Amino acid sequence: MADTPDIPRLEEPCAWKAGAVPTGAAVPSEDRVPPDPNDARLAPEITPPPESRFERISSRAALWGFIVWGIMLALLWLVPLGWQATLHMLDVIFWPLIRVLGRFAAVAFLAGATAFLTMLAQLLLNDTPRLRTVKQCVQILSREQRALPVHSPREDALHAASVRAHWRIARASLVPVGLLLGPMIAAFLWLPARVDPAHINPAPGAAVILTAEIDGSYAGPVLLTAGGQALPPADDAPPPHTRAWPITLPAGAPAIHSYTLTAQAAWMPIEVPTGDASPPPLQIQRQPHGFSYQLPGAGVIRNLTLACPDPRGPDERAFWRPFAWAGWHWDAGWLGLYFVVYLPVMWLARRLLRVP
Repeated sequence: MADTPDIPRLEEPCAWKAGAVPTGAAVPSEDRVPPDPNDARLAPEITPPPESRFERISSRAALWGFIVWGIMLALLWLVPLGWQATLHMLDVIFWPLIRVLGRFAAVAFLAGATAFLTMLAQLLLNDTPRLRTVKQCVQILSREQRALPVHSPREDALHAASVRAHWRIARASLVPVGLLLGPMIAAFLWLPARVDPAHINPAPGAAVILTAEIDGSYAGPVLLTAGGQALPPADDAPPPHTRAWPITLPAGAPAIHSYTLTAQAAWMPIEVPTGDASPPPLQIQRQPHGFSYQLPGAGVIRNLTLACPDPRGPDERAFWRPFAWAGWHWDAGWLGLYFVVYLPVMWLARRLLRVP
């Protein structure tokens, strides 16, 4: 902890509270002689305490956090494989929430948890007792400043002291952001890739079509099997160098279904998830009556495409319509829900934790 011997105790003047002003406090009152507007000197008892060593260390750490996390986020943006690896790591942490709570409740939970943890980090990573005293002194300075003529020497001195104190409190609020910038932004960018209604897996029982693009020099058989049984290919002739299989996914609870594609004595495992059994693919292509996404190929299999119907109606494709009860079908989306939860929780946590 920081050395804080010079923080005024609660019974000292600049830590006064309304209705409990200690004896000798330099605060405005009816019996007090008004201060001289030309006297720019500030008494020690109304001057905010100086910065502690804890505050200086926190500010430097936050600055270095912005720099280091900024570089790392830029690298993730420039290197797609790094960003995909980050998303998969976040899937391990957050996807169970979606599987258990559903997408709507998971977004609300993550927003509330982020707001509360940010305020908790601000409480623990700053010299909070000293900053509370600074805020109390600012109240005294502002009260006296309002009683003085504008731009008088004393009013200017009080204003300058208040501005410095406000900036000091604002800088402290950036400490948790600087230290936690990378995880906060990564988690925030994970949401649109995973909870947006446009990014979904096929529904249980859906009829899908798996299309494989084959190397033009290969003319041998290509088999698709499930559970050791071969699945028949499509009846209609596909384009040259392609094979297609209509598949009816098992109905019931969401699950991950395994298939095997065999070509030229090599086999390729394929996993097709339904519902929220696993995270959806990152690159989904919308089509008039459904969507498709790419699967990795290998060997003579150059490309795999899974085409899926989208049986959802327009109402089901919206994430959150808060005013549907009034006939207004505007979709606030996951981002609207996030901020509707985040802002009140942050305000409440600030009040409960007494964060300056």
